[in-house]
Amino acid sequence: SEFAPAAEFLLGEGYRLRGEPGDDERAVEQYRRSIETHPDFAPAWSALGRVDSRRGDRQLALEHLERFVTLAPTAREAGFARQ
Repeated sequence: SEFAPAAEFLLGEGYRLRGEPGDDERAVEQYRRSIETHPDFAPAWSALGRVDSRRGDRQLALEHLERFVTLAPTAREAGFARQ
């Protein structure tokens, strides 16, 4: 359905914001589910990049944020992602 990527993305955001042990992994799982079915859903790519960055995986963060900027070059977060 058209709501699937947003629903999974938002569940991932809930986990990320809650911040309890294991929530980063739960969030990543939801972001990836969103991308699997809707590979052009830019917010999930951005979220993956933020989690990767926080975890210290610079290379993976760059890959995910570059994908986000490609999909949503005019998004508000694109300036941050380009840095």
